Amino acid sequence: MKKILLIVLSLAILFSSSVAGAKYKELFKVEYTKLWSTVVRFVRVDKDWEIIDKDKENGYLIFTHRDIKGNEKKGSIEFIKRKFGKDSTREAYDLLINIRGASSVDERMIITDLKKKLHSE
Repeated sequence: MKKILLIVLSLAILFSSSVAGAKYKELFKVEYTKLWSTVVRFVRVDKDWEIIDKDKENGYLIFTHRDIKGNEKKGSIEFIKRKFGKDSTREAYDLLINIRGASSVDERMIITDLKKKLHSE
Protein backbone atom coordinates (compact mmCIF):
# COMPACT_ATOMS: atom_id res chain seq x y z
CA MET A 1 0.00 0.00 0.00
CA LYS A 2 2.83 2.40 0.84
CA LYS A 3 4.45 1.65 -2.50
CA ILE A 4 1.27 2.52 -4.42
CA LEU A 5 0.85 5.73 -2.42
CA LEU A 6 4.45 6.69 -3.15
CA ILE A 7 3.95 6.09 -6.88
CA VAL A 8 0.72 8.13 -6.92
CA LEU A 9 2.37 11.00 -5.05
CA SER A 10 5.38 10.94 -7.39
CA LEU A 11 3.15 11.08 -10.45
CA ALA A 12 1.11 13.92 -8.92
CA ILE A 13 4.25 15.95 -8.28
CA LEU A 14 5.59 15.25 -11.74
CA PHE A 15 2.29 16.16 -13.39
CA SER A 16 1.78 19.33 -11.34
CA SER A 17 5.28 20.64 -12.06
CA SER A 18 4.90 20.08 -15.80
CA VAL A 19 1.59 21.94 -15.82
CA ALA A 20 2.83 24.77 -13.61
CA GLY A 21 5.66 25.61 -15.98
CA ALA A 22 9.00 24.44 -17.09
CA LYS A 23 12.19 25.45 -15.36
CA TYR A 24 15.48 26.12 -17.05
CA LYS A 25 18.80 26.64 -15.30
CA GLU A 26 22.09 27.96 -16.65
CA LEU A 27 25.42 28.76 -14.96
CA PHE A 28 26.88 32.28 -15.32
CA LYS A 29 30.46 32.95 -14.24
CA VAL A 30 29.94 36.69 -13.90
CA GLU A 31 30.20 39.13 -11.01
CA TYR A 32 26.85 39.30 -9.21
CA THR A 33 26.36 43.07 -9.52
CA LYS A 34 26.88 42.94 -13.28
CA LEU A 35 24.63 39.89 -13.66
CA TRP A 36 21.86 41.42 -11.54
CA SER A 37 21.83 44.78 -13.34
CA THR A 38 21.96 43.10 -16.77
CA VAL A 39 19.01 40.83 -15.95
CA VAL A 40 16.93 43.74 -14.60
CA ARG A 41 17.65 45.88 -17.70
CA PHE A 42 16.97 42.92 -19.98
CA VAL A 43 13.56 42.23 -18.41
CA ARG A 44 12.45 45.85 -17.98
CA VAL A 45 14.04 47.67 -20.93
CA ASP A 46 14.87 45.13 -23.63
CA LYS A 47 11.77 42.97 -23.25
CA ASP A 48 9.46 45.65 -21.78
CA TRP A 49 8.08 43.20 -19.22
CA GLU A 50 6.65 44.50 -15.98
CA ILE A 51 8.74 43.75 -12.90
CA ILE A 52 6.33 42.78 -10.11
CA ASP A 53 8.90 42.26 -7.36
CA LYS A 54 12.66 42.08 -7.05
CA ASP A 55 15.15 41.58 -4.27
CA LYS A 56 18.83 41.87 -5.12
CA GLU A 57 19.97 40.74 -1.67
CA ASN A 58 17.92 37.52 -1.77
CA GLY A 59 18.45 36.99 -5.50
CA TYR A 60 15.08 36.89 -7.20
CA LEU A 61 13.03 38.77 -9.75
CA ILE A 62 9.33 38.25 -10.47
CA PHE A 63 7.91 39.62 -13.70
CA THR A 64 5.08 39.42 -16.20
CA HIS A 65 6.25 37.65 -19.36
CA ARG A 66 4.54 38.57 -22.62
CA ASP A 67 4.88 36.03 -25.42
CA ILE A 68 4.77 36.66 -29.18
CA LYS A 69 0.97 36.40 -29.20
CA GLY A 70 0.67 38.97 -26.38
CA ASN A 71 -0.35 36.43 -23.73
CA GLU A 72 0.85 37.36 -20.26
CA LYS A 73 2.31 34.82 -17.84
CA LYS A 74 4.02 35.17 -14.48
CA GLY A 75 7.71 34.43 -14.50
CA SER A 76 10.60 34.40 -12.09
CA ILE A 77 14.36 34.41 -12.20
CA GLU A 78 16.31 33.13 -9.22
CA PHE A 79 20.01 33.77 -8.69
CA ILE A 80 21.63 30.77 -6.97
CA LYS A 81 25.19 31.31 -5.75
CA ARG A 82 27.76 28.59 -6.44
CA LYS A 83 31.47 28.24 -5.84
CA PHE A 84 33.95 26.88 -8.36
CA GLY A 85 37.66 26.67 -9.03
CA LYS A 86 40.39 24.54 -7.54
CA ASP A 87 39.85 25.88 -4.05
CA SER A 88 36.19 26.87 -4.52
CA THR A 89 36.91 30.56 -3.97
CA ARG A 90 35.44 31.88 -7.21
CA GLU A 91 31.72 32.64 -7.41
CA ALA A 92 29.24 31.84 -10.14
CA TYR A 93 25.48 31.98 -10.30
CA ASP A 94 22.88 29.62 -11.62
CA LEU A 95 19.98 31.52 -13.11
CA LEU A 96 16.82 29.50 -12.67
CA ILE A 97 14.06 30.73 -14.98
CA ASN A 98 10.48 29.64 -14.50
CA ILE A 99 7.54 30.91 -16.55
CA ARG A 100 4.16 29.45 -15.73
CA GLY A 101 2.62 27.74 -18.72
CA ALA A 102 5.65 28.29 -20.95
CA SER A 103 7.79 25.65 -22.56
CA SER A 104 11.43 25.14 -21.68
CA VAL A 105 12.20 26.37 -25.21
CA ASP A 106 10.88 29.83 -24.27
CA GLU A 107 13.04 29.86 -21.16
CA ARG A 108 16.09 28.66 -23.09
CA MET A 109 15.61 31.50 -25.57
CA ILE A 110 15.59 34.00 -22.70
CA ILE A 111 18.86 32.55 -21.38
CA THR A 112 20.39 32.72 -24.86
CA ASP A 113 19.37 36.38 -25.20
CA LEU A 114 20.76 37.15 -21.73
CA LYS A 115 24.08 35.53 -22.65
CA LYS A 116 24.30 37.69 -25.77
CA LYS A 117 23.54 40.80 -23.75
CA LEU A 118 26.18 39.97 -21.14
CA HIS A 119 28.84 39.34 -23.80
CA SER A 120 28.00 42.57 -25.65
CA GLU A 121 28.36 44.77 -22.56
